[in-house]
Amino acid sequence: MMSEHSKDVIDRVRAIRRKISEAVGNDPEGLVRHYQELDEKYRARVLRGKQTSQKKLNP
Repeated sequence: MMSEHSKDVIDRVRAIRRKISEAVGNDPEGLVRHYQELDEKYRARVLRGKQTSQKKLNP
C-alpha cells in the first residue's frame, strides 16, 4: 500500500511532466528534443555506469 506522502510525490512529478509536455506543444518529438538538450546541458553532472561492449555481454 502506498503512503500518502508517496502519492503526493507522484502527483507532483506528474504535474511537472504535464507542464513540460505542454511547454513543447504536447509534441513527442519536441519532448525528446527537450530531454536531449537537458542531457547535453547536464552531461557532466550525470553519473553513468561503466560501458561494456556487446562482445563482453555475448561471448
